Amino acid sequence: MIQKMIRTTGIFALLFLPSLILSFFAYTVLHQFILFIGMVIAGWLAFYFSNAISEKNRLNQEIFLQSYELKTTKEALDSCLIGESRTQAHNERFLNSKLTDECNRAKRYHRPLSCLLIGVDAFEELSITRGTIFAQAVFQELLRFLKESTRSIDSSIRYGDEQIVVILPETQLNQAEIVARRIQFSIEKKTFMIDRETLKITVSIGILCFDPELYRGRDEMMSALHQTLLAAKRKGPNQIAGIAST
Repeated sequence: MIQKMIRTTGIFALLFLPSLILSFFAYTVLHQFILFIGMVIAGWLAFYFSNAISEKNRLNQEIFLQSYELKTTKEALDSCLIGESRTQAHNERFLNSKLTDECNRAKRYHRPLSCLLIGVDAFEELSITRGTIFAQAVFQELLRFLKESTRSIDSSIRYGDEQIVVILPETQLNQAEIVARRIQFSIEKKTFMIDRETLKITVSIGILCFDPELYRGRDEMMSALHQTLLAAKRKGPNQIAGIAST
């Protein structure tokens, strides 16, 4: 503001000074009137150009700030994507290791093992309408809820972008179905609070009981587990489907 006043005063002085000097040579009222009009015009021009310069500077500053904000946002997003990529890689390694160990244990000691594959219904639509960050916050809250709702020997592990694998050691198929129904009902009734916004969701759940005669290991079991989730989704949202051991 002070710079604007100084600039306006300086421009006005430069335009007014010649008129002031010429006023000493104006002997008639007409000449003085013409000089007065000239001074008014000069003052108005000084004010106009000063405002134009200030507006240009303001716009340049806004453009700079917006560019800086965009750059900062991009850097933060890149950082999140890198972090998310590392997290997914860690989750995949942990899932592979955990499921391999549990399959080997079930095979060696002839113990039951079941798994759930849980997918959030309409998760892609949620990401589009509410934004990726909001959708991921919902997913993280769901994962936390599952970890709190299962036993200490169970493992709830993120799988890909929108699915969760729940490993249930010492669990027969009928017991896994009970767990799945309880999870399904609890999530259906639960209200999620994300950034002061409430949200209701449902999930589809695939159930599989490990059979070493059918599945030689982790990869074959995960492939079959995928099929159970697809079967649940084909039935509609908030559904459960399973494959029993033979």
